[in-house]
Formats: sequence, structure tokens, C-alpha cells
Amino acid sequence: MESRQGAFNRRQMLISAMALGADCLLGSSRAFGRDKAVANRIIDVHHHFFPPVFREASAKFLKAAFGEVPAAIRDWSPSLDIESMDRNGISLAVINTSARPPEPGAVTLDAYRAQTREANDYAAKMVQDHPKRFAQFGFLPMPDVEGSLREIEYVLDQLKAPGIGMMTSYGFRWQGNPAFAPILEELHRRKAVVFCHPLPAACCRALMPDVVPREPLLLEFPYDTGRAVASLLMSGAFSIYHDIRWVFCHCGDVVPALSGRMRNLIAEMPAEEVAKFAPRGMDYELQRQFYDTADAAYGPSMAAIQSYIPASQIIFGTDYPYVSIESNLKELRERHLNARQMQGISTDNVLRLMPRLL
Repeated sequence: MESRQGAFNRRQMLISAMALGADCLLGSSRAFGRDKAVANRIIDVHHHFFPPVFREASAKFLKAAFGEVPAAIRDWSPSLDIESMDRNGISLAVINTSARPPEPGAVTLDAYRAQTREANDYAAKMVQDHPKRFAQFGFLPMPDVEGSLREIEYVLDQLKAPGIGMMTSYGFRWQGNPAFAPILEELHRRKAVVFCHPLPAACCRALMPDVVPREPLLLEFPYDTGRAVASLLMSGAFSIYHDIRWVFCHCGDVVPALSGRMRNLIAEMPAEEVAKFAPRGMDYELQRQFYDTADAAYGPSMAAIQSYIPASQIIFGTDYPYVSIESNLKELRERHLNARQMQGISTDNVLRLMPRLL
């Protein structure tokens, strides 16, 4: 047996390990009677990249949040990214920049639009160079409505991106704010997929610096997902712009935990008032959205999302390189899901959401 193994070269061993890892994670494709090449794919929908145009701004935020820029982020490159994917059997990553919008007055409107275009073109080059490994969520120069409408057209029509990336808030405005109605109308018209990434809100970036170190990372990111979802629900945006398909991060963050409280409070409202923003009910609107598992496949988090959201709406994400791919896969494996559940989370659900990734 030793002599046979010795005959493999390093690349063949890597390919074999990837296939074995995928089989262990997803289960045999024969159980589903489908193409093994599809059944054994693991698609990461929450995967960050760092275009040079945003490196300086990102470093400033990361130093404030971490005390220093983590090595995995400081040294990030497309080639190192692919190496990490290969080590863990990730076949495809849908990349999204986590760059923060500039502070008011920090750059001109034209400069911000140009930076956004440069970031999207950088991502498009990654996709062009590695078409089977990367896809992109287009970045928008929010809260600039006119510029965002132009970038939606560019990203979806010219770059052929499978979706758009947005943040949970911009200043003191969340996704359901009427100011963003033209953007939501266009995304609804296009039946777009929108990946909504949390961001510490302008109100709450340093409420407890002496009590809770790294408070934005621990608390404000998940809280702002809750604010964005509440904004979209209570403004009626989920219902009005029904054809937008939203992806929320980290198993919905606080959403599953607060869903009962929200339902009870809404139940106390007059029926005619509820009908204005959620004519089909709160549960209908929240349960048809998608939720990734990035940095949230921990037992209680998964139990919460699985008890409220249909299995068809849960998709795999990692938050790489903020969180390692290894730790995300480890947490997911420890949930002891059956092969069909793992297949849905890792592959089937996201391909149903974005079939062009096939």
C-alpha cells in the first residue's frame, strides 16, 4: 500500500483529498441519483476579497476593530485564496468586498463611483482568470442612488454577475428607507439576488469600548442585520419589491432569536396596518429569504435558524478570510446533519438561487 501511495504526485494527492473531503461532507452523490460533479461541489456564498483601491480604508477599520490587521487579511491574494479553497474542498466562492462606505466628505462623489467601478473590475478580473473558482456580487456606491443604479446596470448586464452586494446600513439609513426606493425598484424589476452584509451602524460603533472589547465585531454586526431585516419588513419593502431575493449573513444573526418577539408585537397591531407592510404575514416574508451559515454553524445558532427557516433557504458561507474555511466546515460537520441536508446547504440551495453558477 505504501508503494502505491508513493506513486502519486503531490497534485494527484491533493485532488484525491479534495474529493474525499467533499464526499465526507456531502455524502455520496448516488444517494441523490445526480451528477457527481454537481453533487460534490461546495459553494461558499460569503467570501471576501480585498481590491487594492479599498485596502487603505479597510486597514483603518481593521486596526480599529482588531488592534492590527490580521495576517490572513494583510497577506490576502487571489492565489492564496484559491490555495485555501483547495485545501478544504471549496469548488466555488462568490466574492464580496467588505469595504465600508467612505465617511461623508472623505472623497468626492465622482471619486467614490470610480473606486466602486475599480473594485468591481478587479473582481471581474478574478472571475475571468479563474472562471470555475470565483463569481462576484457587484459592489454599489451606496448611499449614492444615481451611481448605484448605473453600477447595477454595469455589473449585471456587462459583467454578468449573479447578484449584488449591499451593506445593512448607510449612515442612519437602513435598506427599507424610502430614499433607496429607486434602487429596490430596479433590483425588483431584475429579480436580482442581493447579498446583505452587516456593518456597525453609524449610531453604535463604540458604545461600550471599556466594557466589551471589539464590541462592533461581537455585537453591532449581528444587531445591524436585525435592523436591516426589520427595516425591510416594517417598511413593506419585502412585500412591495417581492422579486428581490435577499441573502442575510450568519444564520440571520439576531433574526431567529427575535422572530417570536416581532411576531407577538405585530399581532398587537391593527390588521389593516399590518396589511400595509406584510399582507401575507411576517413569517412568510422572513421565511422566503436566504440565510448563510458563515461563522454561525455553532450548535445554538444552527438550531435557531433551522427551527424557523425552511431547510431550502439555508446556504453555506464562511466569511473568509475573517474566519477560516476550516473552522466553518468543522462547525457544520459537528451538527451531524444527514447527507441530504448537507447537500442542500452546500450546493443545491445556492444553485437554485443562482443557477448560472452551474
